[in-house]
Amino acid sequence: MVARPLEISSLTKSFGAALPVVKDFSVKIQPGEFVSLLGHSGCGKSTVLAIVAGLQCATFGGVIIDGVEIDGPGLDRALVFQSPSLLPWMTAVDNVLLAVRQAHPQLTHPAQREKALKYLNLVESKTMSSRCPANSRRARNNASPSLVRFRWNHVSCSSTNLSECWIP
Repeated sequence: MVARPLEISSLTKSFGAALPVVKDFSVKIQPGEFVSLLGHSGCGKSTVLAIVAGLQCATFGGVIIDGVEIDGPGLDRALVFQSPSLLPWMTAVDNVLLAVRQAHPQLTHPAQREKALKYLNLVESKTMSSRCPANSRRARNNASPSLVRFRWNHVSCSSTNLSECWIP
C-alpha cells in the first residue's frame, strides 16, 4: 500500500450565520508525518477532523487526499469520537463487526469475526469481546471500529487525552 499526502486548502466552516468555527485553515501533510491539532476548547479541531473524515462539509475550501477531493465518508479514513459512539445494546465484538462488514464484505462471517477480534486485541479488549461496552473500556472499544480502516502509519489527535483521533 502506498501512503498518500493530505492537503487541506483554505478550509472554512460556519454553522448558519454565526462566525466561522474554522477560517482559512491550510496544511499539507506528507506520508509518514505525525501531526497534532492543538488549541483551546471550541477552536475547531474536531470540526477540521470531521471534515477530513467526510462527516461534515466545509463552507469554503476543501480536503484532498492523493489528488482526490473528499466529498463524504470513505473506508480510507476514520474518526474516533471523543464521546462514546458504540451501540450500548451490542457487545464489543458486534460493534466492531459493523465496521468489518463494511470494509470486508467479501469475507465469510467466521473470517469477519476473526478480524474483529484482531482489532479488539489491538486495543487490549479481546477478553471483553462478549460484553456490552462498559464505561471503563469505552475509550478503547470506541477505537476498535476505526482500526478496521487503518491505512496509514500515523494518527492525528485533537484531544489531550488521545480519545479523539483521526486515523488516516
